[in-house]
Amino acid sequence: ANRIRYAQRLHDTKVIVVNSFKTRLDEIADAALYCNCGTEAPIFYGLINEALSKNKQLKGAPGWKALSKQLKDYSPDAICEASQIDRGKFENAVSLLSENKTVSFVVGSTLGRSPNGHQGLRALANLALGCQAAGKTVKWYPITAYANSWGSVLIAEALKGQTSNEGLTYGEMIRAIHEGKIKALVVVEEDPATFLPDSSFVREALD
Repeated sequence: ANRIRYAQRLHDTKVIVVNSFKTRLDEIADAALYCNCGTEAPIFYGLINEALSKNKQLKGAPGWKALSKQLKDYSPDAICEASQIDRGKFENAVSLLSENKTVSFVVGSTLGRSPNGHQGLRALANLALGCQAAGKTVKWYPITAYANSWGSVLIAEALKGQTSNEGLTYGEMIRAIHEGKIKALVVVEEDPATFLPDSSFVREALD
């Protein structure tokens, strides 16, 4: 929080906060989107829809055609009703995201541990990649001990244009188990239901 405050004072950095509980950053945020727990994903997709979808550079971006078909479900009215965020603050966040050429994502542990956390992280990754495809400079800063298992390292690599051939991430393994693609999992000194986002999804996969 202190580094963000410093950046705001030094560079006039604009701050958008999306969280299901109030934090000290709300005091300095230009747009504090305090939402219902587990409704972060619609907010991120709504920001893509409202702030990025008209950008011409996105039209040829990998995956954009498939993603754009989903975005029609994320109107400002639908998002604000589902998440209970303030409509004016959401529109302000859209303006800030549209106007700024450099965007930094600071990702904490609350998102990963919330209901539908895996969906929220995927939506946030799509927002970051969408910003980059739209010509913005994007930085990704995970600040949680479990960022690697949640896929944050791979997201950072993707933003740098790097690819990894190391197999499935922790979260991807759980999804593969859920889909019946992996039949056995050896777990040593670890508890996936505790450390991975969306524990109900993890328990359902391992049941």
